[in-house]
Amino acid sequence: MMSKKNNFHITFLSTWPKTPDGIATFCENLVSNLPLKIKNKKVYWDILKVNRFKQIAKKNKNKIISELNYNKKIDYCDAAKKINHSDCDVVIIQFINGIYGGRFGEYIFNFIDNLKKPLLVILHSVAMLPNQSNVIEKQKILKEFLLRNNKVVVMSKTAESFLTESLKFRSKNVFMLYHGAPKFNKIGKKEKFMIRKRLGFNIADKIIFIYGILRKDKGIEDILLALKILSQKNKNIKLLLIGTDQENNKYTNKIKHLIKELNLGNFVKFIPKFITDNQIGTYLQISDIFISAQTNLGLHSSGTLSYALSAGSVILSTPIIHAKELLSNKEYSLIPINDSKAIAKSVLEIINNKKLFLQIKKDNMVIGKKILWKNISKKYLEIAYEVANENSSCRWIV
Repeated sequence: MMSKKNNFHITFLSTWPKTPDGIATFCENLVSNLPLKIKNKKVYWDILKVNRFKQIAKKNKNKIISELNYNKKIDYCDAAKKINHSDCDVVIIQFINGIYGGRFGEYIFNFIDNLKKPLLVILHSVAMLPNQSNVIEKQKILKEFLLRNNKVVVMSKTAESFLTESLKFRSKNVFMLYHGAPKFNKIGKKEKFMIRKRLGFNIADKIIFIYGILRKDKGIEDILLALKILSQKNKNIKLLLIGTDQENNKYTNKIKHLIKELNLGNFVKFIPKFITDNQIGTYLQISDIFISAQTNLGLHSSGTLSYALSAGSVILSTPIIHAKELLSNKEYSLIPINDSKAIAKSVLEIINNKKLFLQIKKDNMVIGKKILWKNISKKYLEIAYEVANENSSCRWIV
């Protein structure tokens, strides 16, 4: 039970900007949009930072109460004990297998088992499909959360059903909130044309946009192969590709080589860097189509997809769980995986049908308004307050 005081204190365990990492960006957006008060209590938050990826610079340094090495078990134990002696009311963990120690993030349980504060876990990935990589090992991690009676947040109805029906989580322990998205400043026509020109695009160009962490499973190579087909049918179809990898430019260089090999230099503007939310909003609005060609169909949360919805973009996506649940006009918006010909066909179908193009934009904008961070963060705060005020402190299912 939370103590009687005038503030409500949340500690987040997460990576933290500026790192080229979607979890850090998610956490920053979540905390930045938290309401200032709940139940007449002032909301206060801080960060227990996980050092997992290369640090560019630190934001909100005064909010970082401690740092831990992701691959040292003892750091997790020490961090939990430090929080136990703080005035924290609830801890929120941003969990994905790749940012915590061990092979599948199992070091997180060294933290949980030493923590005496109420706890909420945000599951950024849930291994549900039999053909997902290392699905058995990742489901074992999920079952460890279940055994500890942890409260969890998932980002799709499919994941919610999987946890409660297949893994037998208690329904009261599972909350569902879609991935949030910023509200972007609207860009006028004149500014849009100026930005396009500055990037080297013409007024008549139809711009496909891809951004984010560059990895093999993002289907970028399929999109480039599709662009090769499109370049032979319509010289005005161009690609704006922005992003970097987490492998010291290994995959970035591979993409550069493929662009050269396919002779697409005049059709691709590649900016190999990690960009801010404001920049993402700008590039989404000056583009015509956003494509997400993820090959991991079990992905139940996609920040890039959420951002594109907020911007009211026309979206083409492989049928990942997040896309199947949120996208309208599925007949036109969903594309098969590893199929460059299908991508090219869908792009042409949409850009050659202005009525369809505008209808998809309108429908996606309606969805985007529902997942704005100001709405999602408020719900996270309400859940955290509920968790902190529970009478039972039992962590284990017996």
